[in-house]
Amino acid sequence: MNHTEQEHQIFLGIGSNIEPQRHVAKVVQQIRDDYPRAEFSSLYQSPAVGFEGDDFLNLVVRISDHCALEHIFSYADRLEQAAGRMRVARGNFDARSLDVDLLLFGDLHGHYAGHDLPDPDILCFAHVLAPLAELAPQRQHPVLGTTLGELWAGFAQDNVQLTRLGPVSELACS
Repeated sequence: MNHTEQEHQIFLGIGSNIEPQRHVAKVVQQIRDDYPRAEFSSLYQSPAVGFEGDDFLNLVVRISDHCALEHIFSYADRLEQAAGRMRVARGNFDARSLDVDLLLFGDLHGHYAGHDLPDPDILCFAHVLAPLAELAPQRQHPVLGTTLGELWAGFAQDNVQLTRLGPVSELACS
């Protein structure tokens, strides 16, 4: 790691609907081990989107690191693989033991290694935007310039099926 690089605020979206309490508890503990200053949103429950399946548990984590973008993509993949997830094709809607998506990497925007930054899901899905806005309401979206709190306040709430469950600290790792 090159310590002369600028420190980046990195936001990861985490979700699971296969043994979600176990997988989310384990990934939260792993992230805490790797990034002791990590900050976590509340845990949210939401129905599966795009397919019939069990409800998801979702949250967002904020970490700060001097690492390269490629390191975070690799880190997210390793977390998923440790939970038994093998991505067949990115973007498929299906059940998953663990989904770790890079939502924001500093103020970077554009297309990198097959990923769009900021992640377009921020503007599309309540289970992504709600925990992100909870964790960093004053942070500006790198493209729109609007704060995440303002984006959440303006989100179409009519069809939002999202339940805030409480802090991730209440999860027990089994």
